[in-house]
Amino acid sequence: MVEGSGHQPLALVPNVSYLSFQLYAWSPITKKESPDTKFLIAIGSTFAWLRSRFRDISDMPENIIMSESPDIEMLKSFQIDSGYYLSVSFSRENRKWALRLIEPDMGPNPGMTYNRPPVAGRMFQTDIAFSIIGDRVECGFRTYCIQPKDCKIMDWEVFRLKVVKMLIGSIGLKQIKPLKMEPYRDLAIGSILNLINKRERQMPLILVTEEVIKTGLQRGVPPSLDELTAILKPYGQIDQHILRISEDEKENKEYIDVNSIAARAVGFAHTIYIKTKYINELSQRIGIKLNSDGGEIAVIMPVFSSPENDWLFTSAEIRAHGKDLGEQGETLTGYVAFEQAFITKLSKLTKQNSCIKYGSLLFLNEIRLLESQHQAVDGNDKARIYELEKEVCEKGQIITDLQRKNGGLESTWAELSGKNIRDEHSFL
Repeated sequence: MVEGSGHQPLALVPNVSYLSFQLYAWSPITKKESPDTKFLIAIGSTFAWLRSRFRDISDMPENIIMSESPDIEMLKSFQIDSGYYLSVSFSRENRKWALRLIEPDMGPNPGMTYNRPPVAGRMFQTDIAFSIIGDRVECGFRTYCIQPKDCKIMDWEVFRLKVVKMLIGSIGLKQIKPLKMEPYRDLAIGSILNLINKRERQMPLILVTEEVIKTGLQRGVPPSLDELTAILKPYGQIDQHILRISEDEKENKEYIDVNSIAARAVGFAHTIYIKTKYINELSQRIGIKLNSDGGEIAVIMPVFSSPENDWLFTSAEIRAHGKDLGEQGETLTGYVAFEQAFITKLSKLTKQNSCIKYGSLLFLNEIRLLESQHQAVDGNDKARIYELEKEVCEKGQIITDLQRKNGGLESTWAELSGKNIRDEHSFL
């Protein structure tokens, strides 16, 4: 550009970062397990996920090709900037590891006819962090949508990272309760209330109530057990075992597919199947009007979220749901359409969940700062800094343990007294 021609350099447009997905979980370390081993398995699972992401790139970065039997000494920090941005930071002394991947928006299904057009200037950022803290490996996951400030398109897909499922399978993840691909079915009412009221709970709970399968004596509809008993009673004793419907048969008759919901919701929420005998008491204790006939879905947000954010789908609303678009652009109807809409709404809740806290985890920039501090001092100072950091970590662990105990005591008191902690903190 010729100086003095009156043309101005192209102005940079400020970007805005929007939180998309977030999860804090941990994997307990038993006395028989080596902390480093579980830490390495978590990192290895993440590199396996990265390799699947890079599968169509011919020159796959050597740094993400991890040995089958890795050693802690093999880990290192590195950075790649080649159309995408990948950075890994590792603090060997503190057993902290973090990754950041930044990639341009290509739409959710690149190369497919049903893919939405990419948004100009939009990028997605993924942050993953692991730390050995006391008796567990703590894990943090965050994704962001980054786009120009004046961008008018404010909708984007929220995906649970595939690596979360991989870690559930490799090291097992917990967020108060283990993250499971199936629903919790056998929780007693006290355990359910305790989980609802736990201060440390950061994930929503999906409560799916058992549906009462009603039958009638009209043509073509089999009678219920009670109806059949009344009909046959004058003719002698009836073998109840012969007339009993198996659990599998009953489940197949229920409109809501609780197994499918639990599998698709893992990482977003815990799914609990509420048996009929608990519905009325649970309704009274949590302040949500549940129908005793079941077949409903309630979503309970964490303790420190306002109860106004909880939501309920009645059986009538679920059955009346219209059409929806599937993940591959197909038109869905009936229950399948409802489930797709439900999971989409659930996934977007993570954007609004302000209850996520990451404990003692450090993400990429924080580990870099920690490492730069180590590099800026001589050997004696390094030793002193290490001792101070160790002291801080130990004190932080003590505080964390006290917070866990305090939360457990409050939850137990709430269960024994029949009170809901959420009512006491509704002003937060």
